[in-house]
Amino acid sequence: MESPAGASGPEYIAHGVCPYECCTYGTTTMITPGTLRALPTFYSDSLARVVAGSRVHTDSGIMILSPTGLAIVVAETSEMRQKPSGFRVGDTLEILNSVREGVNRMRWHGQEFETTTAELGRTVSWLRTIREPVQSWWVYMTDSTSRRSGWMRMGGVKARVNEAQHPDACGR
Repeated sequence: MESPAGASGPEYIAHGVCPYECCTYGTTTMITPGTLRALPTFYSDSLARVVAGSRVHTDSGIMILSPTGLAIVVAETSEMRQKPSGFRVGDTLEILNSVREGVNRMRWHGQEFETTTAELGRTVSWLRTIREPVQSWWVYMTDSTSRRSGWMRMGGVKARVNEAQHPDACGR
């Protein structure tokens, strides 16, 4: 039985993202069954059930972060010294979605930016994560057999900002 994860705190929605390195949208085969919904929420009407082995076309996706993560700036960086109007030691940054391994989209006073959160598998020394973001990935897809389209939740994972989140899917 599918059920929503309980979370509290601010929510952030990243449109058009694919959360894994080398992730793309297109035609694929379902490994496990799932439910197509009218909207990307468990409270939305069920439209169809897609069985394992079905061919589907995935059009796009959204990543819902609820809650977003939080991090505190614990040391000064050379970039901070160059930009006196930016954040400072002691400021709290909101962690949004992962952009690629070791880089996250962050928010500070309404301004969004990308920053390195890990280097060579280790947490950057100037940032301390105090709450990891919780992600739910919803994909809009069409089942080739029934021709029904809708949103399917592909997984809900706790994003580990300073750890590799996935195997290398690029075949490098």
